[in-house]
Amino acid sequence: MKRKGLSVFRIMSLAGILSLGMILTGCGGNSGKSAANDSVSDEYRTEAAYSAKEAVGFAPEEAYAEESAVYTGEGSGLRTPQSESEKLIYSGSITLQTLEYDKTVQSIRRKVTETGGFVQYEDESDGNDSWYYNEGLSSRRYAQIQARIPSEKFEGFLESLQEDGQVMNRHVSVDNISQTYTETEASVKAYEIEQERLLEMMDKAETIEDMIAVEARLSEVEAELSRYKTDLASMDRDVEYSTVTISVEEVREYTEEIDDSTFASRLKETVKSSWSGFLMVMEGLLHLVIRLFPFLVVIAVIILIVTALDRKFGEKRRARKAEKAAKKRQKFMERQQYRQGYPGAVPPPQTPSAPDQAEKQDKETK
Repeated sequence: MKRKGLSVFRIMSLAGILSLGMILTGCGGNSGKSAANDSVSDEYRTEAAYSAKEAVGFAPEEAYAEESAVYTGEGSGLRTPQSESEKLIYSGSITLQTLEYDKTVQSIRRKVTETGGFVQYEDESDGNDSWYYNEGLSSRRYAQIQARIPSEKFEGFLESLQEDGQVMNRHVSVDNISQTYTETEASVKAYEIEQERLLEMMDKAETIEDMIAVEARLSEVEAELSRYKTDLASMDRDVEYSTVTISVEEVREYTEEIDDSTFASRLKETVKSSWSGFLMVMEGLLHLVIRLFPFLVVIAVIILIVTALDRKFGEKRRARKAEKAAKKRQKFMERQQYRQGYPGAVPPPQTPSAPDQAEKQDKETK
């Protein structure tokens, strides 16, 4: 029992010392790591890295030449891998115009599934932004589909898309990543061997300083190893599955070619265009009349009201004028009669009658 308690005490003491050493190592500035510890870390790092590089070796840069090729238009001729070690990444894009939008999009999705690929990104839009107030306008829809296709079926998939619409643009590129892949693969092997060497050194370390130095380098190696493995997995996925971007545009009708080789065809086209222009002008006038109809009704009502008022007050004005003219004639006749009865006499002043006074008051009021 005494020996067992002593052993437990020694283990706990060793663990405490190791924890204290790691805490002191992690502090910035005065980290507590001595020059001897630095030399130990560099020694283990150099030894492990050298043994790893010596065991793996690096392929010379001229072994795999980086190259990329771009192909446009129709037809085959894509670069194929010459060996298993050659890594090629295929990518392409194609633009289609179609009169049957729904049918084309469904066909593309079906072909992606049949080839063993999958849709990575899809976006659809409708060009008719006035649907809520005018149902007569037809929309022009647009879709963009980004699919990942197995590389061995890449070219056949592109060729099959030509059946779904009119090809407006086609672009294909091939990128050779063999050198990058080989260097990354070599780095992974080197770090794996270095990781094994460091684990062996960890088991053989005799002091806490040696253990701390080996563990620090081991953490760096594991981080780099994880990063390179992730890069390798990403490159393998890009090599295995090619990227194809498909753009689909909906059109209403294709432009017909006009045969103007003969006089009759040109005359026919002129008559057709002139008649179409006439119908278009008449249609525009009809739409204009319909749009202006409410305003025309209001203007007509205003004209009728003004005409009725003018007729009503015009009769009164004409009656007053007639009455004034009758009074003037009466006064003129009275003066003539007076002069005939008394030659050379001045006619007496006329006293204003009641109608004259009323007319005078009306003028003053106005």
